[in-house]
Amino acid sequence: TKLKKGLVKYSNWLPREIMMLTMQAGKDLGLPGIMAMSADKPGKPEKDSKWVKLELTMDSGACDHVANPSMVNGMEVRETEASRHGVKYVAANGNSISNLGEADVSGLTTEGSAVAMTFQLADVKKPLASVRKMCGVGNRVVFDEDGSYIECKATGARTPIRKDEGTYVVDVFVQVPIE
Repeated sequence: TKLKKGLVKYSNWLPREIMMLTMQAGKDLGLPGIMAMSADKPGKPEKDSKWVKLELTMDSGACDHVANPSMVNGMEVRETEASRHGVKYVAANGNSISNLGEADVSGLTTEGSAVAMTFQLADVKKPLASVRKMCGVGNRVVFDEDGSYIECKATGARTPIRKDEGTYVVDVFVQVPIE
């Protein structure tokens, strides 16, 4: 295990407690919300939990990361000023969608990069990852036919973005309780 500016490398699976401590250390050091970590795969989940894949659609027009409450099942949901005051979002089709609170989501990409993002919760069909938010915390997001990626400017670590039926997607694995 090596610690350098909040960057921790693991050769095997990453227990949630260690990942949470590492991400908090990164936040305390002012590092971006996506920190590079080395892991062969998401690995063994905690007892009574399982890995679930979230397919995050990269959205260059979104002002915030947004997910359906069902996608963060088992995670702490917090009421926010926005949810208390009836803040609404405007969907691509023009409909308004109520803010239902927020939840912190942490997990691993398929490449083993740790991810920590706060999602606003709303009645959406798929989780949206705000390019604006990612860039605002020190990342560079590149969309290119020869390869798209999220790059942490502090470390140079890259997380590939895949194309899926015309949209750009990042897969994130999160641990959720077994029902």
